[in-house]
Amino acid sequence: MELKGLKELFDSESENEFLKKTYTDDLKMIRVTLFVSAILYGAFSIIDSWQAPELASFFFLLRFCFVIPIFIATALLTYWDKFYKIHQTAYLVNFVAAGAGSVIMLLSLPDNFAYYGSLFLVLYCVYSLIRLRFAYASLGGWSIFAFFILGLVFNHGSIHIGTYYLLGIFFGLNILGMISSYNFECIIRTNYLQNHNIEIYNKNLENQVREKVEEISSSHVGTIYALARLVESRDEGTGKHIERTGQYCRILAENLPRHFYKSEWTTAEKFVDIIKVASALHDIGKVAVPDYILNKPGKLTPAEFEIMKRHSDIGCETLLAVLDEYPNNDFVKMGIEITRHHHEWYNGQGYPDGLYGKEIPLSARIMAIADAYDALVSRRPYKMAYTHSKAYAMIVNESGRKFDPDIVKVFTENEWI
Repeated sequence: MELKGLKELFDSESENEFLKKTYTDDLKMIRVTLFVSAILYGAFSIIDSWQAPELASFFFLLRFCFVIPIFIATALLTYWDKFYKIHQTAYLVNFVAAGAGSVIMLLSLPDNFAYYGSLFLVLYCVYSLIRLRFAYASLGGWSIFAFFILGLVFNHGSIHIGTYYLLGIFFGLNILGMISSYNFECIIRTNYLQNHNIEIYNKNLENQVREKVEEISSSHVGTIYALARLVESRDEGTGKHIERTGQYCRILAENLPRHFYKSEWTTAEKFVDIIKVASALHDIGKVAVPDYILNKPGKLTPAEFEIMKRHSDIGCETLLAVLDEYPNNDFVKMGIEITRHHHEWYNGQGYPDGLYGKEIPLSARIMAIADAYDALVSRRPYKMAYTHSKAYAMIVNESGRKFDPDIVKVFTENEWI
């Protein structure tokens, strides 16, 4: 594809983005080139004293007071954070300075054209072909060539005939440099466009996948809530219990210090996202509890309470069967923790396993407070709804006995929510 056609694909915004994207590679090459150039350009002063002792001092001043200082100044300028805007121009200035210096030395010593001819060969084959864009390479190359022609015109009488033979060599090197820089720019622009299109495609693909995952997740969450409500519908007076407890779990989890989260959850955000939904599973085992026990208006007998306690085991066993099919599913894993252990007490006197303190999974310790608070402020067959302040006081009073005191502390700090 022609360079003109490629450039038409870049508006001002994409051109700036292109410069920023390719600048990193340009910067590395510019620094290396400037360093090598300064070393080589300075090293040639040793040869000057051998090839042209009568002009060695003049050439020394030309090298070390004109060309090399420009190299050094540009190298220092590369550490400026806005250098990417002018790096091609700066590179061009160095190219022209090095070329002009070579022309001056060549015309000052016309009888030694072979030495300075080789210097020009290095100049064109190295400087003009290393990450200098076509427009800049063309401008620099033809500027140096024009400077050389002017020098020949003004010093016609003292110029060795062999120097004129270099015109063909310089012209050919100029054309070679222009062709190389043209193809180079076509390549980097084409590669940039291809990579840019791939990035856009990948981004669109990621968005599509994310939307699809969110769609699937939403449908799964909807199914989970539907099943949980089916269980809830048998328990008179619970209302929107699963929605409320899910929000309470989210609030408590979001405000816990980050060191509380287990490493297997990767991030606190992941833990919060999962517990908000997995909390809906906490009472699914109640599907196996008879209605007369669920909706009994009075206190349960010891035998009835033993049946009621079975809902933790039943819910856990149900989810364990699901885990066999999906062993890496974090949602199911947390659902098992919550379903089985949200009735454990912090002092070890809860059920079904009598776990103590931090032995109780974090998700279950959070769920215990959320479930208890909602039960207290809601009307149930066996009680009237309590006020927030009374429920708050009862939760705080059970800190260290039924509930994890650290989570109770978070509860008290966020109870206004």
